[in-house]
Amino acid sequence: MTIARTNSTTVPRELDFTVSEVFRFLHAVYGKKLPILTFIISRKRVVNATGKPSIRPEFYKRAKPTAPLIAELLELARKPGHEVFFRVAPMGRDGLDTTKADVLPVNVSWTEVDSHGLTDEDLAFLDSIGAVINDSGGIAEDGGAKTHVYVPLDAPHPPEQIGALNRALRDRLRGDKFDVSTMLRLPDTYHRKDQSRGGARLCTMRTRSRSRRRQSLPNVAQALSTDASSTSARERTDGASLTPVEPKKRTVPWSRARHHLRTVNGQIREAELNGESIDRDARMWGLYKDLASAGLTDGNHILWTALQCSAAKTEKGERWMAGDVARFLASDDYAAIVAEREEEAVSARPLEAAVAVADEPEPEAAEPVKDDEFWQARPYLSHIRDFARSRLVSPWAVLGVVLARVAGWIPPGVTLPPTVGTKASLNLFVAITDHSGLGKGAAVGTARDCIETLYGLQSINLGSGEGIGHQFMERKDGELHQHTEAVMFMVNEIDSLTAMQGRSASTITPTLCSAWVGEPLGFAYVDKTKRLPMAEHTYRLTLVCGVQPKRARSLLDAAGSGLPQRFLWFPAMDPGAPDDDLPEPAPLRWGLPTGDLEHALNNGGQYLVPISESIRRQIRQDRSDRMRGRVIVDELDSHRNLSRLKAATALAFLDGRAAVSDEDWDLSGVLIAVSDTTRDQVVETLKTMSVEEARSRGKLRGAEQIAASEEVHKVNDAEDWAWEKLRAEGSLREGELKRRCPARFRDYLPEALARLERASKVRREQGKRKDSASWIKL
Repeated sequence: MTIARTNSTTVPRELDFTVSEVFRFLHAVYGKKLPILTFIISRKRVVNATGKPSIRPEFYKRAKPTAPLIAELLELARKPGHEVFFRVAPMGRDGLDTTKADVLPVNVSWTEVDSHGLTDEDLAFLDSIGAVINDSGGIAEDGGAKTHVYVPLDAPHPPEQIGALNRALRDRLRGDKFDVSTMLRLPDTYHRKDQSRGGARLCTMRTRSRSRRRQSLPNVAQALSTDASSTSARERTDGASLTPVEPKKRTVPWSRARHHLRTVNGQIREAELNGESIDRDARMWGLYKDLASAGLTDGNHILWTALQCSAAKTEKGERWMAGDVARFLASDDYAAIVAEREEEAVSARPLEAAVAVADEPEPEAAEPVKDDEFWQARPYLSHIRDFARSRLVSPWAVLGVVLARVAGWIPPGVTLPPTVGTKASLNLFVAITDHSGLGKGAAVGTARDCIETLYGLQSINLGSGEGIGHQFMERKDGELHQHTEAVMFMVNEIDSLTAMQGRSASTITPTLCSAWVGEPLGFAYVDKTKRLPMAEHTYRLTLVCGVQPKRARSLLDAAGSGLPQRFLWFPAMDPGAPDDDLPEPAPLRWGLPTGDLEHALNNGGQYLVPISESIRRQIRQDRSDRMRGRVIVDELDSHRNLSRLKAATALAFLDGRAAVSDEDWDLSGVLIAVSDTTRDQVVETLKTMSVEEARSRGKLRGAEQIAASEEVHKVNDAEDWAWEKLRAEGSLREGELKRRCPARFRDYLPEALARLERASKVRREQGKRKDSASWIKL
C-alpha cells in the first residue's frame, strides 16, 4: 500500500519553510541531482525481542523528491503516532522488505551516533570532510541527543564500498548504524520512540558543511585512517578493492574518454607494426589522466575503460591494471584533476546555488557539454559545423536537416529492433525554431549542399492527411502501385500546419503520428478506387518544420496526440558563430554502409539495426520504471528514448555503420539535450506571451469595468436628481425635465426615470398630444 499521490504542485503556506529545510538537507547530502528515494511511514511501534520499541513500517513511496511529496510527508509526520523515514541509498526495487541486495550505488556515506554526543574534536573532523549532521530527535543513554552524520561524496560508489566506508565512519565516531539499507529520519519530522522521556521530539538539521567541495572516496577513507579490512587508501594502492565496472550513465565526457582510448590503442598498434619500443606505463598513465579529466573520476570506471586498451591485454592482465589504477588514484596527478574539477564547479555557482531550495528539484539531465567536444567527436560533425558556419547558418539546424535527409535515404525496410513493443521505423521529424527569416530555409539548402550522395530524395510541402498517401501510392488500371518509397515533407511556417489542424475533420495530426512509427496508412473510403493503403514499414517519411516560437502554440497544444514529442527541436541561432568569414569546405561524400546491410537489402530488403546491449538494458529499465510508476515523465518527454535511438541510428549511418554503438548513444544524448533546451525555450516564450496577453486582457477588462462603473454612477446621479425634482414639485412635464436636467445627466435621464417608474416612485402620464407627457410623483 502506498501513500496517496499528490496531484497539486502547490505547497501549503504553513509548510513552505519546512519543505525548504528538507530540500536544503537533501541537496546538501546528494547534490543538485536528487536520486529516486524510498520514503517510509510508520504509524505503530511494536516491542522487539529485547523489550524495546521498534518501528513497524506500513506505507512507502519510491519517487524522486518533489515539493508536493515532501509536503505530504511532513503533513503525515504531524499526525499523532506517525513517523517518517527514508532509505539513504536508492533501492533497485519497490517494497518495504528490500535488502542489501537491492541497494544501488550512492554518493554519500553515513552513520548514526546513538551512544553519546559529538565532541568538539568530532565536529572539527566532520567539518573537514564536509559532513552534514541531522539531530534525529532521539535521546541517547547519557541524555545527549542522537545524531545522524552524512558525508557527501563526489561520485556514486557500489554498496560494498559505501558499507566499508560507513563502518569506518562509525568506528571513528564511536557510532551505531552503518548498514547500507538502513532507514533514517528526515529533518522537520518527529521522533516518537522516546515519548516516555519527553514526548515527540523534532528532528532538525543542526549544521551544514562550510566546505563547497564534495569529497572523493579515497580522500575520506584516508582521513578516517581505516585499516586494510575497509576501503582505505592503503587498500586502494594495491588495487584489491577495485573492480572493473562499466559506467551506467553515458555522457559526452565518456565519448571524449573513448576518443582518448582509441588514440592510445592506435599509438600502440602503430609501434608494434613498426617494431618500435613504446613506454606502455607512460602511455597508460597518460590515459588514466585523460579519463579522469574527461569526467570518469571513479576508479572502477577508469579500470573498466582502461582494460579496453590493447596495452591491458598482457600476461599481467586485470590484476596489474587494478594496481596501476589504484596507484594513480593515490597520486598527486589524480588529486590535482579532482581539485581542478571541484574548483570549476565552485566557480560556476556559489554555495547558495549548490544547496539552493526550489519548489521542485531540477530534473536529471545530461552533463553540460561544450559545443567543441561534440562537433569534434567525429569528422563528419566537424564538417557539418564548418560548412554551416561558412554560410552563416546554425550548425544545429543544418545537422537536424541532415539527419532527416539521411533517414530519408535509408530504405524503409531498415527498422529498429523490438526493444519495447514491436519494431520501430526510422521516420524522423525535425523542428527548426527561428524568427521569420533567420534560417529554416537556409538550413535546408545548406544541408542539401554539404553532403554529396548518389541517392535522391523527393521534397514536397505538406498538405492534408489524405494527401500524404498520394505522394507514395497511385492506382493504374485499377491496380495499386507504389511509385515512391521516400518523401521529405516540408512545412515552411508552423501556421500552415496550424491551418491544416484547424480544418473540419482534419486527419493530419493522427496521420503524422502513425507515420512516425511506420504504422499502416490509408483511409477506408466507400469508393474502393480512392483507397491508397500503405503497409507498415514500406515507406520512409521525414518532416522538417519551421517553427516561429510565438506561433508554436497549436503544435505544443497537440501534446495529447503525441505529435510535438515526436520532433527533434533545433535552434536556427548560432551564438558561437565566428566573426570572420570561413572558407567553405568541399561537400562530404556519403553512401549507405555495405556488409550485412547490403546483403539484407539484396535479399528481401528487411534489416533490424543492431543496438548495443547496454542501450537495450537502459531503454527497458526506463520503460519498466515508468510502467510501475517509479518514474513520472513530462508529457512532452514521452517518446524521448525512441527519438534518441532514431537520432543515434542516423549518426551511426552517417559514420558508415549500420549498427548503433554506445558512442552513438552518447552523441544522441547531446542532441536530445539540445532538443529539450530548444523546445523548453519555445514553451517559455509561449508562457511569457500568455502572461502578457493576460495582462492586456486584464487591463482591457479593468478599463471596461471602470467605464461600466462610471456609467452606473452617472445613472444613479441622474436618478437622484430626477427624484429630488419630482418629490419637490409633485409633477413635471417631460420636456421641462429635459430642459432643467444638467448636461452631464441628460443622456442618462431616460434610464433614471425608467428605474424610478420600476420602483413605483413615479408614473408617466401621456398628454393629449403624442409628443407631450408628464411625470408624476406617487
